[in-house]
Amino acid sequence: MRGETAPLWPATKKCRLNLIRSTNAPEAAGKYAATLGLLGGEAAGLLDAGAMVIAEHRRKQRLEERYGSLERARLLEQGDAALSFYAAAPVA
Repeated sequence: MRGETAPLWPATKKCRLNLIRSTNAPEAAGKYAATLGLLGGEAAGLLDAGAMVIAEHRRKQRLEERYGSLERARLLEQGDAALSFYAAAPVA
């Protein structure tokens, strides 16, 4: 139909995006543990059950396997960069 556009996402579907943007600067190295610890601890209620938190960091910078209710599900390394994928467990 002319002049009409289809919705990008069907109205019957629900979608929620949890997005956290961080910097990969050397001075931010200590902030990963604090941020992930907060999201896996007292601020865990901000994330939906099953949410994925993705942290981009330097390959040489090792992050913990678990931060409270966040558990690393995948580690992807390429070149000098790495992505750590943390799955949020349901909050009781």
